[in-house]
Amino acid sequence: VNEALGLFCEVYVETPLPHMLMQYTIDANSYKQRTINLQNNLEGFALPLPKEIMEMPSLDGCWYMGQREYEYLAPVSLNAFKIKLCKELVGMYNLLEQYSLTEVYTIINTETARALKYDMERKDTLAYFVNIYFEHPAFWKGYYNNVEKILQQTQIGEVERIEMILEMVSQKSTS
Repeated sequence: VNEALGLFCEVYVETPLPHMLMQYTIDANSYKQRTINLQNNLEGFALPLPKEIMEMPSLDGCWYMGQREYEYLAPVSLNAFKIKLCKELVGMYNLLEQYSLTEVYTIINTETARALKYDMERKDTLAYFVNIYFEHPAFWKGYYNNVEKILQQTQIGEVERIEMILEMVSQKSTS
């Protein structure tokens, strides 16, 4: 490793919890281990994040938004992300009462692929998009084409498209 990539002084490893990282500081054949909680404003983190990463979009206040910092620090594969999202949503909505675990994962996989098709690549917006499916299933089935039209508006940002979908959900639920 040293010959190919040079000497590592710090290594960050993801944990099964999406908001936690392990930091290993390597020093003369020994290392120190420290846990970093991304939900605590990265307190004690060695390198400050760029200002634009710290500014959260308007969809804050939920686990998904923590994915923005998490993805910046430790890019996670799409498959690992979908597994974590599956675990989170199953717990949040007691989905195993109405779906099998395979069905939940298949829905997450399908809806993630649908969003990726329209350039939604940030993990936080992908997670929020899939969450709407389980939080408002009647809306999702009844207005599938309307959601598709919003997704197709790639000239506007991902967060704005999610906000438009949420606005449509609230309008349809009040009418």
